[in-house]
Amino acid sequence: MKDLLKKQITKYIISFFLVLIILQPILVYADQSTGSIEINVKYTNNDRADYSSMTLKVYQDLNTIPYKEISSLSANPYNIVSLPIGHKYKVEVYANGMYSSTDYVDLQTNHEVLDTTIPLPGGIRFSVLYNDGSTPIENAIVSVKSQDGKQWTQSPTDNIGQTIRFWVQPPIINDNYYIADVSIGKNLVYSFSPVQLKTGVPQELKIVTPWPTMIHTLLTAKVFKDLYKTVTSSDGSFLVEIYDDKGNKITESIVNSKGQAYFTNLKFGDYVFHAINLKDASEWGNSKITIDGNQSTVQIFKNQPAIEINGQTYNTTKNQLPSSPNASNNQIPQASNTTKNTTLANIPNCHCVAFRLDDIQDYWLNNVQTAIMDTFQQKNASLTIGIIGNSFGNDVKLTGYLQKKIKTNPSIEIANSGWKFEDFTAYNQSGQSSLIKQSNDKIFSLLGITPSVFIPPYGKINNDTFGAMYGNNITFLSANTLTYHTVYSTSNTIHLFPATVSTGYVNSGNGTLRKLTNDEIFTNIQNSLRNYGFAVVTIAFQDYAVNNGTATQNEPDLQQIQQLETLIDKVTSNGLKIVNISKINNGQISTIIPPWIKNNAGWWANGKISDSDFISGIQYMIQNNIIIIQNLPPSGESSGKIIPPWIKNNAGWWAENKISDNDFVKGIEFLIQQGIIRT
Repeated sequence: MKDLLKKQITKYIISFFLVLIILQPILVYADQSTGSIEINVKYTNNDRADYSSMTLKVYQDLNTIPYKEISSLSANPYNIVSLPIGHKYKVEVYANGMYSSTDYVDLQTNHEVLDTTIPLPGGIRFSVLYNDGSTPIENAIVSVKSQDGKQWTQSPTDNIGQTIRFWVQPPIINDNYYIADVSIGKNLVYSFSPVQLKTGVPQELKIVTPWPTMIHTLLTAKVFKDLYKTVTSSDGSFLVEIYDDKGNKITESIVNSKGQAYFTNLKFGDYVFHAINLKDASEWGNSKITIDGNQSTVQIFKNQPAIEINGQTYNTTKNQLPSSPNASNNQIPQASNTTKNTTLANIPNCHCVAFRLDDIQDYWLNNVQTAIMDTFQQKNASLTIGIIGNSFGNDVKLTGYLQKKIKTNPSIEIANSGWKFEDFTAYNQSGQSSLIKQSNDKIFSLLGITPSVFIPPYGKINNDTFGAMYGNNITFLSANTLTYHTVYSTSNTIHLFPATVSTGYVNSGNGTLRKLTNDEIFTNIQNSLRNYGFAVVTIAFQDYAVNNGTATQNEPDLQQIQQLETLIDKVTSNGLKIVNISKINNGQISTIIPPWIKNNAGWWANGKISDSDFISGIQYMIQNNIIIIQNLPPSGESSGKIIPPWIKNNAGWWAENKISDNDFVKGIEFLIQQGIIRT
C-alpha cells in the first residue's frame, strides 16, 4: 500500500513538472508581449498641445528610473511603442524642458489611450536696449533657453528692439526657469536670467545690456602686400569695405598711400573687412573681427580668394578642399585632387517634385498612412516614406501593406528616419552611425530594402551626420534646412535635398494644425523650383485624418484625400515630374556662385568699373576656379563684340537678389559663347 501511494505521489510530481516545462515557453512569450500607449496632450482649454517642444519620461510600475525616455515627440497624439503588457506605467510630460504633468495607465491590452492636460503656454516679448536703457538694439538675436541650457526658440529684434512674442511652457515648480541670451553676431552674448512667466498671460520684459550705443574711437584698417609692408600707390588703388555678419555692406573707405583706411562710429558686432584691388575688382584679402571697443587696428594681408564653408575658410585657387568638418579617424573620404569645384555647391535643376511622407510608425493612424500611399499608387506617382525603425514592424496591417506594395510597385521609396526619432545632433558620429545602422537593419529584415535616403528626425543634422551616413552607404539626405553643407568627394558624394515645401504647419500660438490650400502649396512648389531647381514636399499624415473636434481619428478624411489627388494632378498637368528623392539628381546641374562675387556685378552695373574690368574679373574667376562654368568652349581670341545691355541689367538685378544665380550664369555663358570673354 505504501509503495502504491509512493508511486502515485511520484507520478503526480512528474506530471506537475511536465506541465511547467510545457507552459514555460507560453509564459515567457506572454511576458515578452508588447503594446503601445497613445498619449493625447491637451491644454487646459482643451486645445491640442504643441508637440514640437514636448518630451516624455515613462516609468514602469513603481520604478524610480525611467523605463523609456522620449527625447522629442514627432506628433500629438503620440504612440509610445514596445511597452511590455501587464504593467502599470507613469508618464511625465515635459514641455520646453519644464515639467508639465503626470498621468498613469494600466497596460493590459496591446493598445491603450491616455489623455493628459498641461497648462497653457505663457507669452513673453522682450525689449532689448543698449546700456543707456532707452536706445533699442535692432537685429539682435534673442534665444530662450531652459535652465539646462537647451535652446527652445529665438527671434531677431525689430527696429524698436522688440522680439516676437514667444509662447512657451510656464514653469510650474520653483526650480524651473528660462534664460534669455542676447547676441550680436557670433561672439557678443549677454545672458539674462531667471526669466519666469505665467500661464496663458502675455507679458513684457525689458533687457538692458552693458553695450554702448556706438563706438566712436578711430579704427584703422591696414592693407599689407606681405608680412611686413603695407601697400603703396605703386601697388595700385585699393578700397576697404565693411560687411556685417549677415553679409550687408555697412560702409567703405579708400586706402591712402600708406596702405591705411579709416573708420569710426561703428556699432558693436562681428564684421568682415574686405580689401579690394580696384584694378580688376578682385579681393586682395579679408579679415574678420569682433568690434567691442577694444580694437584700434585691423590688419588685412594679401591672400588668394577664399570662401567660408561651414564656418571655416578655404583657399579657392590651391584646390584646398575640406573633408566633412570634425571628421575623426579619417572615416570620411578626403577630397580628390581632381575636384576643382571648391566654391560651388551643386544642386539639381530637374524641374521635378518629390513628395515625402514622414514618421511612418506602428498603430498610430495606420489607416490614414496607407490611404495616402494608396493615393500616390493610384496616380502612378512616386513617394518617399520615412520609417522610424524601432517603431515599425509590430503592426501587422501596416507592415504587411508595405511588404506587398514594395514587391508590386517600386515607386514607393523607403527612407531611414532614425531609430527612435531622436535628435541626432545630441550624438557623436559613432552614436549617429549606430542609430542609422539599427534602423537600416530593421527595415531590411522586414522589407528586404536597405535605405539610401536619410530623413533626420526634426530635420536636424551636424557635421558628424555626414560621417555616419558615409559609414552606412547612405548618399541622400533630406533635412529641414536650405543650408547646403557640401561634402566633397569624387567617389562617394552625399546629395542634399532639403524639404522646401510643406502641406501644413503647426500654429505656434495654440498648437492647432493649419492645412495649406492646393493653390498655396503649388505656389510654394513653383517658388522652390525657381530658387533651387527642385521641390521636396513634406506630408504630415495627421493632416489627412478625420478630427472630431477633440481628437484625431484613425480614419482618412476623404475630402483631404481628394485634395491630395487634385494636388498630384495639378503638379503633373503643369509638366512637372514627380520623382523619389534619390532621383532628383538625375537632372541637370546648376551652379551657385559665392555671394561675395556679387560685388563685382553691382559695381559694373552702377558704372564703378568698366566693361574691360568686369570681363577681366570674370576671366580671373574662371581661370582660378572661383566660378565654374559647365562645358566651356575651347579658349580663343576675343571677338571684339560689345556686351549687350541686357547682360549689365542682369548683373544689377543679380546683385540686388532680383534674379537667381542660374540666371546670372546664363549671361556669363552667353558672353563666353559669343567670344566676348576668352577662357
